Amino acid sequence: MPDTQHTYQDIASTLRVHVNTIRSNWLSRENATAPSRKDLRMPSENELMAQYGVARNTARQALDVLVAEGLLERVRGSGTYIRMLRRITRRGQTRLAVDRERMFLDSDAWDEDDDKARPVEATNFKSWVDTPPVTDRWLRRLMGDEERLVVRQRVHQIDGVPVQIATTRLPARLFHNLNDLLEYNTGPTGVWGRLAEEGHAVQEADEYVYARMPTADESKMLRLPAGTPVFEIRRVARDGRGNAVDVTDMVMNAALYRLHYRVRGSLEAPVFA
Repeated sequence: MPDTQHTYQDIASTLRVHVNTIRSNWLSRENATAPSRKDLRMPSENELMAQYGVARNTARQALDVLVAEGLLERVRGSGTYIRMLRRITRRGQTRLAVDRERMFLDSDAWDEDDDKARPVEATNFKSWVDTPPVTDRWLRRLMGDEERLVVRQRVHQIDGVPVQIATTRLPARLFHNLNDLLEYNTGPTGVWGRLAEEGHAVQEADEYVYARMPTADESKMLRLPAGTPVFEIRRVARDGRGNAVDVTDMVMNAALYRLHYRVRGSLEAPVFA
């Protein structure tokens, strides 16, 4: 009869130490190659049952805890493995200071452990012209119910792993020539450079951050293990007249990202209403 002395929380705690030790040993060595698939494989439910003398449900729950924390991933027909992709720091204030829309994450993707920039590749680029989705009332208020929008969508990868879906929407009426906007390479300084040429240079931008569970399409595009949440960031960029000229939605794997924002102080005394 299974011994109920070990709870799934106890087993999960022991496994967590093992997982973090392997991850730390790898991440602390610069340019180290990732451990082999064999080394990353976790004990099966049967092995945990035998080791701890527990029921299958207890063994499964222990693994479920670490899967939900983003430390493990299940591979159908193969087993449960330690996730080894390095975490990414996204520096929001850097992105707003330097526009490199064509290489969207270049100034944002930094290794959490050694603070080095991470090379990013944009894939699966698509573009089209459309009106705001009926279900997105916020976007319709920003852009207008019947406004024709240039939509640019791409998936960003790091080390061959998809980490972010970015969808940019721009008012088509602002541009004399839409052909460049429908191409992946929009020219020097990217989309914001084209806006500046049309007299609508970006002067400020707000970012709104949400955490939620992904849609089925997002899970597929980002190859998300079950139970992995995402960050959704909506960036609203405005010109000098206060008009929204670029609304970009970013959906990213929350298990991989740390969001970094810097709030600078003022020499003037704050005023509280």
